[in-house]
Amino acid sequence: MGLRRSAIAFVSLIAVLTTLAMLSGTAARKEAKRAGATGKSVTGSYANPVINTTAACLSNAALYNVACSTADPSVIRATNPADGKQYYYAYVTNSRYGLTPELVPVWRSRDMVTWTHVGNVLPNVGSWAYSAKDGFGFTVSDVWAPHVQQIGSRYYLFYSAPIKSSTNTDTGFKGIGYATATSPEGPFTDKGLLVNYAIRNAYAKKKNPGYEIDPYLLVDGTRYYLSWGSGRNWTDFSNEGITMQEVTVNASTGAMSMKSGTTPTDVVLAGRGGLPNFVEGSWIYKQGSYYYLLVSGGAKLFNPWAWDYGGDYAVYAARATSPLGPYTVRAGAILTSPVVGSTACSTTPCFHASGHGSVINDAAGTPWFVYHAWLDGAQSSGRMLMLNQISIATDGYPMIASGSPTATASVKPSPLP
Repeated sequence: MGLRRSAIAFVSLIAVLTTLAMLSGTAARKEAKRAGATGKSVTGSYANPVINTTAACLSNAALYNVACSTADPSVIRATNPADGKQYYYAYVTNSRYGLTPELVPVWRSRDMVTWTHVGNVLPNVGSWAYSAKDGFGFTVSDVWAPHVQQIGSRYYLFYSAPIKSSTNTDTGFKGIGYATATSPEGPFTDKGLLVNYAIRNAYAKKKNPGYEIDPYLLVDGTRYYLSWGSGRNWTDFSNEGITMQEVTVNASTGAMSMKSGTTPTDVVLAGRGGLPNFVEGSWIYKQGSYYYLLVSGGAKLFNPWAWDYGGDYAVYAARATSPLGPYTVRAGAILTSPVVGSTACSTTPCFHASGHGSVINDAAGTPWFVYHAWLDGAQSSGRMLMLNQISIATDGYPMIASGSPTATASVKPSPLP
């Protein structure tokens, strides 16, 4: 009987422990769900580029002699109202993947590794922007570096385009407009011009006041900050950098404008504090008590430009405890790549002029850097979409472990549930 009682007690103990384990597991799963994690493993390899445009670009070159690319990616995580699923959306500079031009192409993915081309989300630029007909009869405009941010039920698309003159010609100046939609897949409708050369020149007397490009909107609680700029520091274009200004949003109409009583602020300057003589492509994100600012650029100014196939384009990091700074720049770039003709490739495939990207968390909360690069020997294929993990280093600044684009990786993003 004693042995039987012991056996029964042992079985009861096992049952209790099993129940506790199940309850604990249920609680952990609920907590993980609240945190946005999936619990799925992120082990597994992937290869860069994650979007390879070689085939489309070669076809374009052979048939139409028009360019294609996935340059200047802005990546967000959003729900597609058509199917109720979440996706990562990558919005890129105007391009073509065939005959039809796209002012703002968008690609989507569930894991940041496998991407599907969705199409053009901006049917037309605003009335303030210059556009024309190409040789095939399509409307085209030089729309650069779009950025999308969700505020409430609306999606805001920020983009730079050539400012139109009163006689419908290209002024040679770039401005930044915004458009809205109810879906991350558009269509977006232009709502007006936010930044032009007159605004910037009025406060700073810039020598190069017309290059207002690369918009980014930082959402900081209930406050919004627009950053933009292509800063250059040489004889004719001095004292320029990344500019920021607070904006306001009308909750009922969705209208956006520069906040009354504020002025644009240059938060970092090209050629100052450890940055190269050319910077652009700002992306700002908060982690812990710091705001981290990523910019891309290089010292090359002409033939080729820093961002061109043979350039010295790289990614630099800065941090601050306030959105408007002051920002302290980390010494040295956090992502570099071989310069054509002067630095040997150490990976196969090899990539050049890497940068201008986005920081986005996967389903498990791990941050990743999505950016563009040129594939070695494939200059005609344009800039392709790349992916590397990013973290905060022991020096307190963002870092990419390899310090350069990797051809393959043994860990990949946790997919969306």
